[in-house]
Amino acid sequence: MENKITFKNGSEINILPHKNVVRSKVREIAKNVMYRDFEIHLTREKSIIGNFMWFYHIIAPDGEFIVESFSDSNDTYSAMLEDMRNTIDEYIEHPEYY
Repeated sequence: MENKITFKNGSEINILPHKNVVRSKVREIAKNVMYRDFEIHLTREKSIIGNFMWFYHIIAPDGEFIVESFSDSNDTYSAMLEDMRNTIDEYIEHPEYY
């Protein structure tokens, strides 16, 4: 899908779709967040079967992956990020569980 913008002087530019543009209430998201010196990588994108899924991992300050997984939930970005923060808090309190 291509959109065009026409200027007063008659020149046109094409606007191409962007990955983070809302498409029918579902959108692709890719965010990297730091929380308590841990890296949270959270991505929502189409899976190979066509539905949107969350893909995520958390990296500890020493470079160790403490979580690497995916989810097909319809949770919001904020809800998923809150879950990741809770996981980090739990890891700090009980690293032996990981």
